[in-house]
Amino acid sequence: MSQTEHKDLDIRFHFTIGANDMAGLDQFPTLGNLPSFGPAFDDYLVGYELGFALGLGYLKLRRPWPVAHGEKMELDQATEYLARLLADLSSGKGSQAIREGFLAVPDGLVDLTLNRPDLVPDLIAQVDALTNEDLRALCIAALNSTRQVSMFFLNLDGAHDIE
Repeated sequence: MSQTEHKDLDIRFHFTIGANDMAGLDQFPTLGNLPSFGPAFDDYLVGYELGFALGLGYLKLRRPWPVAHGEKMELDQATEYLARLLADLSSGKGSQAIREGFLAVPDGLVDLTLNRPDLVPDLIAQVDALTNEDLRALCIAALNSTRQVSMFFLNLDGAHDIE
């Protein structure tokens, strides 16, 4: 990818989750016609990894900061936003790979919760530690194939035992 394309990506992957002690759907990047970035999406794995990075961003959006035990974080219209986000990723080169990578995050969360609930606190700690800059960097790394973002769940202590 050229430096011009990277600059466009930096703008598109601008996360502001938790800014000004607020949480809202407008803090997640507007993806629009995301799969139009050309050659990067010829490779299924690149699209999948990007989708996974965006899925982690969605987890962070649902929990923008640590909450006390018994406290609950809710986003108005979160399900509607998720449907709109997936619709934004419904066409274009690589869109299926991006959707599958994105959906692997909630699937991994369900799998972890049902099969290794002892690892959920570690997952929550890792989500809490993610910054907006981390999320942007994960998206760029996925596009550049410099990091396998989808290893996130396997990096949890003891997760190597998950089949």
